[in-house]
This record gives sequence, C-alpha cells and structure tokens, in this order.
Amino acid sequence: MSHLNYFEPYISKNPNHEDQLTRAFLVLLRYSNSSLFLFYDMMYQQLLKQDFYKKISLDLPSLSELNLRDIQIETQVSEINDRIGQFVVSVLLSDEMITEVSEVTMSKRGFRYDAVITISEDVTLIIENKPRVRNVWKEQLNPNLSEISRQVKLIKFASVVEWKKIISKLSALSQFHNVNGLEKLMIEDFLQFINRNFSYLNPYDKFSLCKSNDFLLNKRLEMVLQTIAKEISDVGYQAKWKNYYIKTGLDEITMVIFSIIEDDEKNDYVIRAAFYFGDTTNQSRSFYKKNIPFSAFEKSINSGWHLAPDFHISSINTHLVWFLTDIDKQQYYYEYWINHIEEIKQYSKKDYLKYHKKIAKLGLIDDTNKLKELDDKIINTKRTTVNICPALMIYWDIPSSVVIEKDDAGKIEEYFKEILNLGLSVINERPKTIIE
Repeated sequence: MSHLNYFEPYISKNPNHEDQLTRAFLVLLRYSNSSLFLFYDMMYQQLLKQDFYKKISLDLPSLSELNLRDIQIETQVSEINDRIGQFVVSVLLSDEMITEVSEVTMSKRGFRYDAVITISEDVTLIIENKPRVRNVWKEQLNPNLSEISRQVKLIKFASVVEWKKIISKLSALSQFHNVNGLEKLMIEDFLQFINRNFSYLNPYDKFSLCKSNDFLLNKRLEMVLQTIAKEISDVGYQAKWKNYYIKTGLDEITMVIFSIIEDDEKNDYVIRAAFYFGDTTNQSRSFYKKNIPFSAFEKSINSGWHLAPDFHISSINTHLVWFLTDIDKQQYYYEYWINHIEEIKQYSKKDYLKYHKKIAKLGLIDDTNKLKELDDKIINTKRTTVNICPALMIYWDIPSSVVIEKDDAGKIEEYFKEILNLGLSVINERPKTIIE
C-alpha cells in the first residue's frame, strides 16, 4: 500500500504520531510543486550556511539546475536501490537546530527511512523526521548505500531544516497570488493539520513571535481559541469579515467574534472580543425577553467595555444593511426593544418601508446616507420579505502589550476565558462550549 496515495492514510496511528506528520508533508510535496521547490531550496540554503560550505563550494545542483521531469517521493523505505540520483543528501526535519552537525558517513546498519525523494537522476534526499530534536541520534543521519551498484556522491554534511521555518515559508506561500486552487487548499489544509496535531512546531506559538505579521497573528489567535474550546468545530473563521469566532451554545448570542485590529501607522494591533447580542431576529427575541436592566451594561461600560447598538436588516440568513444609532440614545434603543418585542419579526417589503420611517422618526436608527444602499439591496430587488435585527454589541479591545504579556506568562488561554465569561455575564450566562 502506498501511504502517499491521498486516499490511503495510516489507520492505526494517532494523528499526532510523527509518521502522520511525515506522510502529510510528503503528500503536500507530491501534490504541490511550489511546496516541493520551496523545500528543496530551503534544504540547499541550509547547507550553504554551514561553515564547511563557506570555505568550499557546494557540489550539488541548485533548484534552477535540476531536471524536474521525473520526481519520485516515497515513505517508509527499507532499502535504497539504483533509482537514486547522482548526489545524495541526508536531511533532518526537526523543531530546532542540532547543536553540532556531524559529518555524514556510510552506514552498514539496516534502516527504514522516513522519506526518500529522488529528482530525476540528479539528487536524492534521504529524510529523517524527528519533531523533537532531543530524539535525534547521530547514526540516523548516516544512510546505508551498500546496495547501490553505481557510484554516487554523498554530501558531506546533513541539511537540518527546522519545522517552524518550513511552516513560516508555507504560510507565506499560501498568500502568494500565483498559488491558488487545489495547491492553495492543500497548503492551507497542511497548516491546519499542523495547528491541530503539532502546534508546538508552529512559528506562531507565541504572540510575541508573530510581531505584526497579520497571517501569523491570526493563526496564533485561532490556536488559542481552539485550545479553550471543548470541540475544535466550535471555532471557525469568517472569510468575508476576516475574523474568528467561538460558539457559545446560547440562544441570545450564538458566537463571540475575535479579530485582529491593526494600526498600520503605529505598527501595532489590538485583539477585539465582540459580543453581538441579538444578531438575528430569533436571537434578538431571546435576548430582549431576558429583560436585563440597562444598568448591567452601564456597569460593563464603566469597567472599560464599549457598547454600541447594531441595528441591521437581513434576508435569508444574509445581513444586508446596517444603521447607526446616536450614542446618547443607547439606553433608549435598548429599552425600546424590551418593550416592543412583538415588533422584532419578519416584514413584507411594503410593510417594512412604513416601519422604517417609524423607527427613523423615533431616533432608533439614523438612515442618513443609507437610503441608496437600502434601495440597492432591498427596495429595487426581488426580495419580498426582510427581517429586522435590533442587535446590541459590547466589545473589549485587548492591547498587544497585554496579549504578549499574558501569552509569555502562559496565561493567555485563561485570560480569553475570563473575557468570554465577563462578556456573557452581562446577560447572566456562561459559554457552554468552553473548557472549564
């Protein structure tokens, strides 16, 4: 059985077994030429960084010199035959650099190689994958080539490539505009696999390491949310809004939104935790039926939370138009809907036009500069009905300095749980999807 056939994975091994990591990476290299070429170049550049090759030129084809017409990728190889290339390189994949890269020599021991990649008759990479560098022993990097009948050149030193650098390069590659379709999906799926099963290999396992890189910050945010959720499926990404969410299991608010808000001028960011109570018609009804006194929200505001009405119109599970509400009418807005829950419903387009004039006149919404959008998305369309969603949002902005401090101290997960519990305590609830 070829375990590099995408449809023939390992069945008996746990997802976090190192053989699963090897297989996943080789499958990616098999289906994504961009990833394979990237990896070869990384292996080549790591050799050039070694002191030995700073004095003596490296006798090994660079990526541009390879004949790429025939590429063989294998895993769990017990013997190396004459199919190998003219040059043989021992490659180690691990979480860190080894303290000393010893000279590679021929071995007579029997081996089962994690991976063997042969590029035409040019180069063969014999790969040892050890996610933890402490598990590496010298003899593993010495291949047994005794069965080879022809002469090959064994590169004098092993190339050690760190997983975090591979992941960082793949992350950047996935954002490159020329990488799309299946190839982009494969790279993103591989990164997701790493996130779930080998998170310690990530270059973004601390916010402090992500600097101001938007992609890495978002990956670290996703990792934290997945850590505190009971089920990974309770964490998701909204591509349209570029934010993550974690489900709550509640009727009044089904999810809490987390997003990276960047300040390009200051080269800084905050993480915003936003609670949209009553974000749909049904959620609004459940929310206002609780009849929470507005003083509960005022208490949150006084302790640093921000509050904003978030009235919008939706149709068929799609939010269409948002309207602002004057800041001095927040309490009026909130208490109006508590006292008029029966108005929170679906309207025919004709009836909504009448109702819109009413709530605008009452000052519940400000439709200045919004009438054209209302025409384009509702009035001049074939929609026959719309739903009103008189949501109320509270949010907390976490400065990057606090995020980094908490993360470096190993307290970021508990801090996020605290934010979630504080936000939902306004309605006397706790999230049902969070690990206690």
